[in-house]
Parts: sequence; structure tokens; C-alpha cells
Amino acid sequence: MLPLVLYRKWLLGHRSRWSRPMLLRLQQRELAALRQHAYQRSSFYRESHAGLYDSPLAELPVMTKQQLINNFDTVVTDPAIRLRDVIDHVAGMTGDALFLGRYRVVNTSGTTGLKGFFLYDPSEWAWVTASYVRAFEWGRSRISLVHKQRMAMVSSLAPWHQSTRVGFTANSPFVDTLRIDARQPLALIIQNLNEFQPDSLVGYADMVRLLADEQDEGRLKISPRAIYCSSEPLTPQARSTIQSVWGIQPFNVYATTETAGIASECEFHRGLHLYEDLVIPEVLGEDYHPVAIGEYGSRLVVTVLFSRTVPLIRYELSDSVAISSDPCPCGRPFAMLKSVQGRQEDIVQLQDFHGDSVTIHPNLFHGVMEGFPLKQWQIVQEPGRLRVLIQAEANGQLASRLRTKMETALNAAGARVPEIEIERVQEIQKTGIGKRKLIVAMSYSSTRA
Repeated sequence: MLPLVLYRKWLLGHRSRWSRPMLLRLQQRELAALRQHAYQRSSFYRESHAGLYDSPLAELPVMTKQQLINNFDTVVTDPAIRLRDVIDHVAGMTGDALFLGRYRVVNTSGTTGLKGFFLYDPSEWAWVTASYVRAFEWGRSRISLVHKQRMAMVSSLAPWHQSTRVGFTANSPFVDTLRIDARQPLALIIQNLNEFQPDSLVGYADMVRLLADEQDEGRLKISPRAIYCSSEPLTPQARSTIQSVWGIQPFNVYATTETAGIASECEFHRGLHLYEDLVIPEVLGEDYHPVAIGEYGSRLVVTVLFSRTVPLIRYELSDSVAISSDPCPCGRPFAMLKSVQGRQEDIVQLQDFHGDSVTIHPNLFHGVMEGFPLKQWQIVQEPGRLRVLIQAEANGQLASRLRTKMETALNAAGARVPEIEIERVQEIQKTGIGKRKLIVAMSYSSTRA
């Protein structure tokens, strides 16, 4: 596996020096090969794309996670794969176990009530791993025989989590990898990092921001040369905190279970370069039509060009992103994301004074909460009210000031302000994979009941 990953790493580096027309020609070749493979091997695609085999990509139907789950056995291109067997495999999976002796299986966490399973043969997995290596190489982590790395990853250790599986592959003579469960007590995470002294630190954006606070207060004592934040929006405040503590800009990495790496920052930090040689992205609005450059879409539809076992052609992700119109001075041929605003599940719906729906995007809450000296925070939407959970030093005026600012921001957004309850807590509860969800919208909250 390692020689193939290193070759793919080299190939991705070579493509970064291509012109834009060369990149677009590669996309079309890879898309044609993917569609041909899917039509030959997947009865689902033969039926759902019937009469559209020669149509442009944008005219093909969008696949949702629910459709993938409902039709899994006919989507996959190996008739030996059955969803019930995949589920049984994952339930008993340990280490880097292979399904049917060939496939690595990862799945989504299921926090929205839907759990998707994705399988990769050795060739596909090499692309998955190489996509993450690209993100590290665009940062300051050069990985080779003469540039060995000590890399600490603070995320999930669940055997079905993609980062866990990539960690097994990445742990090599070139990279000494320490994986830390983000669900562990913070004191134990700090102890492990202090003992390991990583060259590179990788983690959930909010966790890395929390570790920066610990470094600033003298309990954490590490000197990473590169920092990578993923799995959550990297807010301006988190970026500023990390940079002020360690003196280096963190690199924002955008990846999903379904796609592996989608985009990441280069050394100029002007936005996230899309991996358009691996994924064709489409930013769509509520009506499933493309939005204008610079506008946030309601969903991101992706075609994963290297997917063969579970072909993903126009697969819907609920992430809200915007394409940037600004060029990057690095000269790479890839389009750029301005930012990843969050998922559709993070968007709070309120009513205006006429009873119509008002969409409150995560950025509004970030703008309010990050103006206060809070260790941690979480917005929980419940019927008729917003619960604002905060971990902060005692301050008699903080709650009233925070409530006032929140009311002002919601009014300015055109919403009828619900009851706002400020609640001090010792700690914000983590999810099963160690994340702290900052915004729990009512639709998401109801799926957890």
C-alpha cells in the first residue's frame, strides 16, 4: 500500500503545477471512466441514469444519503457486497481489518439519523490517503525518507472512522503517528501531547483552539511546526487564538467520510483549494440550481472521480459552502472555497413577525458568542427558546450582556426573538466521536431523542 500512496502523492503534486485547461481535461476523462464503470457494474446507476448515459453531468439526478442506504446492494459494483454483511463486519471490526479480505470500510457517525457505509479497494484507498497527504504537504509537513514527521492526531479512535483507518496507513517509517481519542479527559490529552512532542498537530478545529488555550495557560508545552484543523468550521477567533499562541497559521482542511479530502489551504491562507482532480463539486441552492460565485449554497453535490466500489455521482452533502472569486497567488489550477459555513443541520429556523421562516446561519451565532470571554459554548434550539450553554469565569454582567447582543443580532436578521436562556455549565457534552457540536438545531436535536 505504501509505495502506491507515495506514487499517488507524487502524482497529485505534479497535477498542482498543471494549467487550468489541463485539469479540466483530466476531469472529463476521469468522469467518463467513472460513469462507464458505474453503468457496467451497478444496476442502480443503469436504471436511475437510463436515457441519460450521454447527458452532461449537471443533468443527472442527485443521489441523497437516504437513497444510497435504501439501494446500497444495487449501487455497489461488487455483487459479493451486501449491506447486512457490511454492518456485521463494522460491528466486530478491530484494527485495520478488511471486509472480504479486500475492502476498507468506513461509515458516517449517524448523528443526523442516517448512517452511510463506504468501501474502498486498495487503489481507491491509496487515493483517500494521498488526499490527506496533499493537505499535509501544502502545509509544512513534508513527508519523505529524509523528512520524517512526528504527527499527533486528536480526533476519533472509532475503528469505523475514516481518520482512524487513514492513521493506520499513515503510520509508517516516514510518519511516527500518535492517535489520541478526543473523548478523553483534557488533562490526559495534554499529558500525551507533552510526552510525544509532535512536529505536526491535527485535530477538530474546536479541540485545537482549546489546546491553544491550554498552551497559553502553561499546562500544554509543545512546539508544533504545522497545525491542521478539520471536521468543523475554523472560525476567525479560533484561527487568531491558535496563531497568537503558537506563532503559526493553522491550515484549514475540508474532508468528509464520503469523499476523503475535498479542499485545503495552501501557504497563503486565502481560502481552501478544491481537489478538483479527485472530486467535481457543485454548490447548489434550495432549488438544486447552482448559486452565484461568492454565495453560500444550501448543499454541496460531489462526484468522486476515483470511487469505484461505491460510485458517487452527484452525491448530496448537506454542507453550506461558497466558491471564492479571488485568485490565489500560489498559482495552483484549482478553484477555491471562500469558507465552509457549516452543515444544513447547523442552521436554525426561526419565525419573523408575520409567521414566515427566517434562516439563521451559524455565522450569526459565532459572531455573537466569540465577542465574549468564553471557554466553551453551545446553542441548543428547543421549541420556543434558545438555550445558550456557556463555560466561563464568574461574571455577573456576562449573561445579561450576552442575551442583549443575541437579541439584537436576531432582530437584525429579521427574526422574532424567542426566549433566550443563558446556562452556565462545567463542560459542553461531546458527541460519540469526541466533537463538541456548537449549534444543535431543533431538527437535529429531535433525531437524538
